[in-house]
Amino acid sequence: MKIMSFDPGVTTGMCFLSTPGDRPSPSAFMHAQLATEMVWTTLDFNKPDLVVYEGFYWRQGKTKIDFTPVEVIGIIKEWCRQHDVDYFEQTPSEGKHFFDDERLVARDLYVKGQPHANDATRHLLYFLEFGKGKAYGHL
Repeated sequence: MKIMSFDPGVTTGMCFLSTPGDRPSPSAFMHAQLATEMVWTTLDFNKPDLVVYEGFYWRQGKTKIDFTPVEVIGIIKEWCRQHDVDYFEQTPSEGKHFFDDERLVARDLYVKGQPHANDATRHLLYFLEFGKGKAYGHL
């Protein structure tokens, strides 16, 4: 099973795991930060069986809102629809609180200087450990 997770934005974080299960080695994970125009190509190249992404939530009080994450989510959903791939949305807080930097470092999954890739990794870990992905394996 190949699972891909995304932290959508101007710079989109991505994490890819091709062998979920009992504690896959850190080398089983692929991390990257992508420009918006690379999201579709990355999905096409990796052909995940399942996709997880951080949803977009408008925060009251913000005067300037960047809707790039909404565009990226649209790309992800359309690719999944065209390829009959299940996708799951998670809130920004899911994963980000439990799988903090210390926990990523302890699992040898922290990528220095790539905060969006780290956030995508957090979402993948949360999905497998606590979310709907628990049925696909655990870490």
